[in-house]
Amino acid sequence: MEKIDVLFSTLKKDKEFFLSFKDDFVNFFTESAKDIVDMFDSSSLRAIADRLYILLFSFNKNPLDELKNFVSTVAKSEINLKPVFSSSFLYLLKNFIDYVIEKNANFERIKTLVELLDIYLFIIDSAYLEYTKSLERKIENIKRKKTLEEFETIFKAFETLLLENKEVNILDFYQEVPVICKAKIKDVIERKYVIFEYSGCRYRNFYVEGNHIYIKLDIFPKAVKGIIKEADMLKGIVKLKNFEFVELPQERRKYIRVKPKEEIPIEIVKNGEILKGMIVDISIGGVGVYLKDVDNLKKGDKIKLRFELRDVGIENEGTIKYIRDKDGLYRIGIEFEYDEKIEEIISEYVVRRQFEIIKELKI
Repeated sequence: MEKIDVLFSTLKKDKEFFLSFKDDFVNFFTESAKDIVDMFDSSSLRAIADRLYILLFSFNKNPLDELKNFVSTVAKSEINLKPVFSSSFLYLLKNFIDYVIEKNANFERIKTLVELLDIYLFIIDSAYLEYTKSLERKIENIKRKKTLEEFETIFKAFETLLLENKEVNILDFYQEVPVICKAKIKDVIERKYVIFEYSGCRYRNFYVEGNHIYIKLDIFPKAVKGIIKEADMLKGIVKLKNFEFVELPQERRKYIRVKPKEEIPIEIVKNGEILKGMIVDISIGGVGVYLKDVDNLKKGDKIKLRFELRDVGIENEGTIKYIRDKDGLYRIGIEFEYDEKIEEIISEYVVRRQFEIIKELKI
């Protein structure tokens, strides 16, 4: 005899309770489901609850396959009834315990119902888990198909550029500063590697094996990222691999950012409390800061800032645009309030720092 048949034979002794409790269960289930399910009216929900109760608590036949099929159908409709099942089963159990105590019946019956409800909840969880996994597989297939389509598009373009001997822009960012070199495609190997020859590119970034660089083409909606597999600095040649379309966050920014060469401490003041951090990057529009603790800071807060740029003291107000946990520290982005004098100071610093960065890069 199967486990569930054993449980059913025990619980049939309390058929009186399960027959009388059906309306209570249906009402509770319907009310619990109202806030979650908006595609059914109360009458439809009551019909579903009634059918489920008869299926699960008549104890006539093994209901597990039918329960799983029902939950799978609900899951495919993107309705999460798991909390409704859990709360409804707990409501049933609580009332059954009261019934057993009132009847002075064997408490083993409570244990039996708990075991049965555990089996039902396991089936419900399994059905939702299977649906989630099937969704993940579908998403992976879509991603794989999209990757193959992108791969085909990218290499067709490279092969065309090779035939037409056209120049492309190769782009990289160093310390947040964009650096561009001109290049031509010399060869496309097995639709796996592409060899580029630079036109007088003397920036060391473009020759570092393992470094990411970006190819900009007018025919592409996005930049193409590639990884440097091999590089010959003397000949100005690199071999790239692992191509994919990417969004360049730097291109969406309104202002050019630079990373300071020196450490720049900064004080952030909110309601008289001072938090100390270090500047990560800066532009005329705002500043990125690392903090050990954000205390009571949150996105949207208006704060005051104090820091120095090359011995020039700066005090300004700003708004916190984001807070991110990063490697045990907090990175916060702050947008400056407009101040013409402060903007001039930061603008001069950014321009000078750009020239320093480009100089660092040159071979």
